[in-house]
Amino acid sequence: MPLTCDVAIERWPLAEPFEIAREVLTDIDTVCVRLTDTQGRVGRGEAVGVTYDGETPATLQSQVWSMGSSLPDDLDFDDLASALPPGGARNALDCALWDLRARQAGRRVWSLAGWPAAQPVTTVMWSPVTSTSAQTDLRRVASVLLDTGLPGVPVVSDQGAVLGFVSRTDLLRALATDPPVDLWS
Repeated sequence: MPLTCDVAIERWPLAEPFEIAREVLTDIDTVCVRLTDTQGRVGRGEAVGVTYDGETPATLQSQVWSMGSSLPDDLDFDDLASALPPGGARNALDCALWDLRARQAGRRVWSLAGWPAAQPVTTVMWSPVTSTSAQTDLRRVASVLLDTGLPGVPVVSDQGAVLGFVSRTDLLRALATDPPVDLWS
């Protein structure tokens, strides 16, 4: 039995405005693909495309439609890679197919793909977190970064709230524009 393929363009609001040189975006047109099997299981995938590659929501939608509204139930990822060029349309359909196949198998996508089980972030995080206060001298922060090998540290208030982040690049920039020490004496 065939898979039903639906594709729609939805306008999704952004959590906060995204500002670039020529515009401010508050929402984005998203191509949404739904693959439904005969049991009613649904796989979903989305894409927005890459404008500098000439992709628009309309071109992505058209590419997905070129596959037809009814796809073979045994559609696999190689078939998809042969049928569509790399890009947003293939990405959205590929994601929907992964989602559907995982639901059909009663497994997570990562498991179906043969990836190792997801690990909680606590397995790789630093604890306790090395941090600094806003009043700390730049030389002291530089010393901490050298001693720990960290690329930067959060700047926290007396109550522990994160105020910002200072990196090695920030320190070098400060040194280059307003040296806190005389390097040549």
